[in-house]
Amino acid sequence: MIVGNGLIAEAFKARYEHDRTVVIFASGVSNSSETSEQAFLRERRLLLETLRTAEGKFVYFSTCSLTDADRQATPYAVHKLEMESLVFAYRDAWCFACPR
Repeated sequence: MIVGNGLIAEAFKARYEHDRTVVIFASGVSNSSETSEQAFLRERRLLLETLRTAEGKFVYFSTCSLTDADRQATPYAVHKLEMESLVFAYRDAWCFACPR
C-alpha cells in the first residue's frame, strides 16, 4: 500500500501499490522550508490515521535535515522528529540512519 503520490511514492508504486503487508508512507510535508502549522497538522493527521489502520510493515520517510546542525531547530525538522516519535509509539520500529 502506498500513501502519497510524489517522487518517493512513485518509486515504490510498481512493487508495493497493491501489497497490503507493507505500507509505504510517502506523503506529507516535503518542503524543508515549510513553517505552516496547517501543513504539519495535515501530515500528523494522515500519519495517525494510517498508523491506526495499517497492518504489516510500515515505512516512513523523514528527513536528512535532522543530522544538519544548522537545520535541526527548524519547524520542519522539529515536526519530522515528532512524526518519527509517533511511528515509534505505534510500531515496533527500526530506524535507518536515525541521528539518535
